[in-house]
This record gives sequence, structure tokens and C-alpha cells, in this order.
Amino acid sequence: MARIVLIDDETRLLRTLEKFLAAEGHTVHAASGLAPVDGLLQPGGFDVLVTDLILQSTPGIEILRRVRARGCDEPVILMTGEPSAETAAEALRLWAFDYLSKPVTKVALLTVVARALRYVDLIRNPFALLLRHVERHAMRADGDAADRAALAARVDDVAGMARRLAASNDACAGARAGCSAQAVAARALARARAVFGAGDAARLTLVPAARDATVAGDPELLADALVHALRGMWDGQPQAPARLALDFATPGWVAFTIEFEGAPAAPSGAEGVEGWARVPGLCATQRIVAAHGGRFDPAAAAAGRCRIELPAAPA
Repeated sequence: MARIVLIDDETRLLRTLEKFLAAEGHTVHAASGLAPVDGLLQPGGFDVLVTDLILQSTPGIEILRRVRARGCDEPVILMTGEPSAETAAEALRLWAFDYLSKPVTKVALLTVVARALRYVDLIRNPFALLLRHVERHAMRADGDAADRAALAARVDDVAGMARRLAASNDACAGARAGCSAQAVAARALARARAVFGAGDAARLTLVPAARDATVAGDPELLADALVHALRGMWDGQPQAPARLALDFATPGWVAFTIEFEGAPAAPSGAEGVEGWARVPGLCATQRIVAAHGGRFDPAAAAAGRCRIELPAAPA
């Protein structure tokens, strides 16, 4: 099954959670701190990391920061009693996959780990790997503006090819089943309330749709893609009110649009329009959408509008 790294300095809880995961057939590397498992936390060295936020040695937020700095895209799940607003915002910026509130139940743990593993399946399909490879080279590109423009055009070509291949080869896990577009939007709204809190999530309004369509893909991960887009545009802290709507204008496609009242403030680390493509939340959205054979341009978020297009499942 999966390789799961589990970190918590409460010995009894650590052993209990380890048993829950091992009983599902997972290989669990359990430790009371970072040091014993640090060597595993490299790209491709693990599948899911579950760590307590408050540790006596290296704090969970610092572990998350190091994992992202090493280029790991694998999901990181934080366990916590009640995070501060500052810590929660930082975790969202670094793209923590999800939070588990203590005391952690077996059902809650296995549910979020199962969802994280579906995301891992998506990002590790060969087409998503190809897309991430060219993304990273684009972000590290040196040279003059003409060089960067030429590389950007090449990235678009390869990304388009990857999306077409992913769609035609049904590379997306769960694509055969399909799901209701309205149900995905409703799940995203519910998850936004869980992530941001009911008060802050109230800034997001779901516009009623006159019709529905079936999209090819995993409804949980597609809802995650919408929430990650919100995380990126809100920079971890809800700002301007936003509306989530469905658009069926393009034949064969279903579009989810998020529109803000005015252009949002640039997230941490975003410089100019191109900087938005490096925002962790928007990068996560792009990877999920690309793995589903969809289309998403994170740079468009600079204008206060986010549009995710997904193939409609055959009738």
C-alpha cells in the first residue's frame, strides 16, 4: 500500500494512529520527532506525511516548510488542537493538505489519508509529472525576456499535450465514474467552511446554477482544487468576497469560476502576473486540474478571476 510518515511526541497517540494505518496495509514510519524520519522526507521518498503541529523538537509548521523547500509535492496533514490564525495562514500558504483536530478518531484519520492518496495517484501519473517538470524549469529559467517567452511558449505546448494525453488515455483516477458539477461546487463550499471557518467562508457565495452536467473525475479532489484556488488567491486569509459559479458555455466543457470583488492582494512571494503561477495553492489547483485533463491558468488570478475548465463526461 502506501508509505506514510507519522510524527507525534505523544507516545500513546503515536502508537494508536500507527496501528490504525498499519491495519489498512500501509507501511508506517512512526517517530516522536523529525530526526529519525528526516531522510525519508524527500521527493518520492514517502506518500503522505501526518505530523503534529506542536512538537517539543521541530514544530510541525517548520517540518512542512522544509518538505516544501525540498520540492516535495506529497500531501502533508497537520494534527492540532487549535491552531493560531497566524499558524493556520502560514500552513495554507505552504499548502498543508488538511488539518486533523485532536483527539484524532480512526474514521477521520483514514478518511483524510485515503483522500490524500487519491491526490498522490493523480500527481504521479506520467502526464502530471511531465507538466510539473516543465513548470519547475520555467520557474528557474534565467536569461532575457525573449528566452523566457520562448520557454513559456514551450511550456504551454507541452502542458497542452499532457492534458490531451491525460484526457484521451483516461489517466485520471476515477475519471470513468464522473460526478455532478453542482455537487463538486457544493463540496467545495462545505470544505471552505471547514478550512477557513464558517464566518470567513461566508465571504464565498455559491451562485445557483440553472442546469447541471457530469464532469469526469474524483469529486473530492475537484472540490480540493477549488479550495486550493481560494487559498492561493486569499493568501491563507479570506479577504475580498468571492462568488463561485458554473459555466456551460463551451461545448464539451464545464467551467468553475471564482470571481472576487476587485483584484485580490498579491500573495506572499508573488511578483507581477507571472508570480501568481508560483503560489502554492494555485500550483496545487493546476496539478489536480491537469491530471483530470482540464485547463487552468493561475496567472489570470491577478485580475481577480479564477477559471477552472474540466471535460464534461459523455452523456
